[in-house]
Amino acid sequence: MFKKIIIILIGVLFVGTSIIPGIQTNYQETMSGAITFANNKEQQSLALLLDYNYYSYIVAWGDNFDGQCNVPPPNSGFTAIAAGAYHSLGLKSDGSIVAWGSNSDGQCNVPPPNSGFTAIAGGSWFSLGLKSGSIVAWGDNTSGQCNVPPPNSGFTAIAGGSHHCLGLKSDGSIVAWGDNDDGQCNVPPPNSGFTAIAAGGYHSLGLKSDGPIVAWGDNFDGQCNVPPPNSGFTKIAAGGYHSLGLKSDGPIVAWGSNSDGQCNVPPPNSGFTAIAAGWDYSLGLKSDGPIVAWGSNSDGQCNVPPPNSGFTKIAAGGWHGLGLKSIQALVAEADGPYLCTKSNPVSFKGSATGGLTPYTWDWNFGDGTAHSNQQNPIHQYTSDGLYTATLTVTDSQSTQASDTAPVTINTPSLVADAGGPYIGTKCNPVSFSGSATGEYPPYIFSWTFGDGGSGTGQNPTHQYISDGSYIATLTVTDNNGTIAQDTASVTISTTNVVVEANGPYDGYTVISIDFTGNASGGCTPYTWYWDFGDGHTSNLQNPQHTYINQGNYTIILTVYDSVNNFYNDSTYAEILYVDIGIPVIKQIKGGFGVNVNIINNGTAPVSMVNWSIDVEPSFGLILSGSHTEDMIDEISVNGTETIQSSGLRGIGLITITVQVADAVKQATAFLLGPLVLRLRVSEI
Repeated sequence: MFKKIIIILIGVLFVGTSIIPGIQTNYQETMSGAITFANNKEQQSLALLLDYNYYSYIVAWGDNFDGQCNVPPPNSGFTAIAAGAYHSLGLKSDGSIVAWGSNSDGQCNVPPPNSGFTAIAGGSWFSLGLKSGSIVAWGDNTSGQCNVPPPNSGFTAIAGGSHHCLGLKSDGSIVAWGDNDDGQCNVPPPNSGFTAIAAGGYHSLGLKSDGPIVAWGDNFDGQCNVPPPNSGFTKIAAGGYHSLGLKSDGPIVAWGSNSDGQCNVPPPNSGFTAIAAGWDYSLGLKSDGPIVAWGSNSDGQCNVPPPNSGFTKIAAGGWHGLGLKSIQALVAEADGPYLCTKSNPVSFKGSATGGLTPYTWDWNFGDGTAHSNQQNPIHQYTSDGLYTATLTVTDSQSTQASDTAPVTINTPSLVADAGGPYIGTKCNPVSFSGSATGEYPPYIFSWTFGDGGSGTGQNPTHQYISDGSYIATLTVTDNNGTIAQDTASVTISTTNVVVEANGPYDGYTVISIDFTGNASGGCTPYTWYWDFGDGHTSNLQNPQHTYINQGNYTIILTVYDSVNNFYNDSTYAEILYVDIGIPVIKQIKGGFGVNVNIINNGTAPVSMVNWSIDVEPSFGLILSGSHTEDMIDEISVNGTETIQSSGLRGIGLITITVQVADAVKQATAFLLGPLVLRLRVSEI
């Protein structure tokens, strides 16, 4: 009685304030589709969701002074909700109950074993759970509300009021216990045919199978006066001092205390599928998912958090509300299967659908190493084998889903490949091409070429200096120190130098001949050496040479390649004699030197004609002028050229010399001043 008075005082003193939290309503779907309600000062709602493609989570709002709106994680897997004055209850799909908020009387301490429950209800400071037809009660027991009358069996629905409880039996009768100061535990006869129950602050409601509502207990505010016509009801709810009934065609009927407008259903009053009553406010669930709230909003209990859609169940506590939403179940996808080697990292790909974002990620790679919290991590395995990678995804409601993917790590052994076979010549370096697979890159490449030489790098070059067959060996070392080798054959075959001296050649004495040399094969560049057969040589590829004497000459061309291999070719030259004309002095002009005409009386042109005009030092004296010499490029057959010693004066013998190659002719005369007194031609 004392606690009842305190509650009444609280309700009077703090209406419209945020000091007192709310009560809730819970309900349970029955086999007939009707809903039975249980309340403390408010009411609560229950339901079971059995579609495992979806899961339900709880949205809470309003008074949170005792944490009654802080749903413990994971906020998922709920099938029913209920609310007491300052605490909340949630029923999990596994039959366990989660309780949070005020625990002043132990109303959140679910008695073990916490399993097998099928329905829940919240009173002011106590809680109820239904399992296998019997009722479990815990929390405040000052009015005996936790003492379920025997036999505690055969119950199908429960409801908790302020300090009293209701239980619906499978035979349609109601059992009531706890505070009975207002007759709230005196079920009017006939006590039969009931399909749903609801417990308010100090009054009780029962729904008959044919649709009328039976109300009893405190009626100070008319909360037990069901408005006519009292028929066609499918669901009931009881608040602190008001009552609600849901008609089969969707409208809500409200009666009792309307101090805060809790009985003024907002239009349009249609399309409702569930109802719940708090201490001084009301909730209605529309068929398309939104919640309509009206009455006192002292603690925001009428401010449904957005988005106000997708709700499937509702419950009203003292001054806080609960809504159950159903969303697509969280599904994790680890992708795979994955196939890789231990020398390369595996790129994992994770994804998730359903639940409530954002997600957090946890990868267990199955090899005992640290987990990764990345969605798409990269991980390198150090040993071959079969592994199972497990992805665990947690959504914003702490709901978790896992998926596994097989991982096969199969690393082939280290294999070296030396390439080949290789074919080359001594002249040019051989380009080698190595490769490696398996084990742990990067690789180190080293080579031996079979001729005493060695090299490094994947693709080296090497020049052999001798023809022959060789074995090149490639050694590969991986990043883990593993070694593998491979060999390749190398054939070095250099073609001989082919020399062409061309020819045969023919020509004339004292006339130059153009020689042409050619070479191929071997190793360029070449060095040339000509032997003309007359004691003269040349190191040009295409030299010129002049023979002095007629005859047949053997000519040898020797060619050296770049590696000093030499080869030769021979030919011959036939040389005919060419006569040189005798110089004749045609004119002497005193004071102007000595002029001499040279006539080519031979049968072929002559070239490079060297001449000189001298005064014999032992037979003369030069008064002016000097020795003169020069060269005539060419004199044609029967051609005449004039040579001159300008300004030569003196007394004595002069000599005119004409030379073509090794052939020489001379003429002498006596010089007296500028005059030539006598001319004599002699051949040497």
